[in-house]
Amino acid sequence: MPLLTSNLFKWSTRRPIDLIVTYFVFLVLFQTCWQTIFCFISVDKGVSVIVIFILPVLYYIYFRNTLKEKELRSIFISMAIAGLIVGAYFAYDSLSKLLFGILPDYAVKANEYSLRRGGGNISGYIARIDLAGRSMGLLEKHVVSSAWISIGCFAALALLPTNAKYRRILILSIYGILLVLGMNFTGIFGFLLAIFIIEFRGYYLFRAVISRRSISAFVKYLLIFTSLLLIVSFFFGTELMKIIQKFIGIQYDIAVGTKAVYKHQLGYFGGMLSELISFPANMFRKFPPGILIGDGFSPGWNGTVDKGGDYGFIETLYRLGIPLFLMAFIGLFRLIRQSFKQITYLTITEKGNPNSIRFAASVMIFLLFSEIHYTVWSAKPIFPVFFICLALFSRYLPYSARNISQGE
Repeated sequence: MPLLTSNLFKWSTRRPIDLIVTYFVFLVLFQTCWQTIFCFISVDKGVSVIVIFILPVLYYIYFRNTLKEKELRSIFISMAIAGLIVGAYFAYDSLSKLLFGILPDYAVKANEYSLRRGGGNISGYIARIDLAGRSMGLLEKHVVSSAWISIGCFAALALLPTNAKYRRILILSIYGILLVLGMNFTGIFGFLLAIFIIEFRGYYLFRAVISRRSISAFVKYLLIFTSLLLIVSFFFGTELMKIIQKFIGIQYDIAVGTKAVYKHQLGYFGGMLSELISFPANMFRKFPPGILIGDGFSPGWNGTVDKGGDYGFIETLYRLGIPLFLMAFIGLFRLIRQSFKQITYLTITEKGNPNSIRFAASVMIFLLFSEIHYTVWSAKPIFPVFFICLALFSRYLPYSARNISQGE
């Protein structure tokens, strides 16, 4: 028992991930305390922030120091099942609304709950019960539901041997079809990017190496996936493909600026650039210290910008401030890059199982890609998984082993 306690609380701010986590915890506590003390937020909202943003750090501590491989396998199984459940409802809800014009009971109840939590303000809650709109899924937003489907897929892949190619393609196809039927395109492209880079070793491209085998395998997967999707579409007639094409067209028009839906009649990327340029002015005008420490984590604090918009990384910049934003993004890119090297090393030498690192890297690639459009990492169903991935990086990447061996 003493050894377990000793391992559980092993911590060193000289280790990069520990340092960033320590800074994050301090920032959350500092922001929440001063906002609560000066009555910018209520005590119950302050407690809510602590529960949402501080308690998940315990996952990092336990997974990094104490977790056993058997426990990790059980957790991957649970994640894979949860992803399937979320995906099955996501597809069911989407098809019920868009194909058959039927609103599922859960969507009605979830919308009523959201209205009660939002004080009866109907703004922002129409999408879940809009028969012409895409499904929100079981979770708070469609992109969060998509994230959990992807997490479930990455967890299922982590349970399989790396040489079980056909089983891995089957898993990718099942979860991928559920994502497509949910029609959240940020999630679909994030999923495809993650599996291309990690599952099909697209990371070789970052070394200016073109692996014909990897590209060929990815193209074959896309062909198999497309064939299965056409088979699924066959059971629902041509109407399903028309609906998918319609939403693809809408998203394309928004992305290229043909359809202006943002302030000042700007397209998506024009609006993004405008929001980014206005960041310093907004901060200096409304909350000058926010340049360094961000505007906090409470939804009840009307700091500088409303949260939950269409530009995830800009929202994260406002929330964290410039120093932690840069540390987090640069640090995550470096961890993912280190993962590529470790996956390659373990695959070639067969000195260990790279699947845990594959899982962590895949999730982080998905979350980073999602930041282009939505902030996903801070959502309540996702944040614990974010810290689990940080713990897996700290546990399995070689720099951690070197630091420990040097007494750090």
